[in-house]
Amino acid sequence: MAPLTEHRLVSGPVVYGFLRLVRVFDARKEALVASLAEYSRSRELTLSGIFTSPEAVRLLETES
Repeated sequence: MAPLTEHRLVSGPVVYGFLRLVRVFDARKEALVASLAEYSRSRELTLSGIFTSPEAVRLLETES
């Protein structure tokens, strides 16, 4: 199947990622973000933002 953008100019579709990060090192977070970006790019999606779980952030803050 040929990519859509080779036939017509399209602006999107736009997608957002959600990561639930609990006790995750920065390197792991960066790898997950890169994976989402590559997945989106390979499917002609525009990754417009990545959100994380507020519960995960609170857990990390209380452990510090």
